[in-house]
Amino acid sequence: MLITRGAKVDSIDRNGNTPLWVAVFRAEGETTLIDYLLSCGADANRENLHGVSPASLALTISNYDYSKVFAE
Repeated sequence: MLITRGAKVDSIDRNGNTPLWVAVFRAEGETTLIDYLLSCGADANRENLHGVSPASLALTISNYDYSKVFAE
């Protein structure tokens, strides 16, 4: 992964979304990448340009697997 080569785990795209935000949005019930990014220090509470953090997104989309990860 790019993180092991020095990429910033909380880098942002033009909307202010971090890799963790995108992973939550696209996970479809799979939390392996989410868990990995969190273990690398990703900030679950970093808001994008619209004020939505990965943790709040997980709760908004009401997916049990995601919200369970962020409830800890």
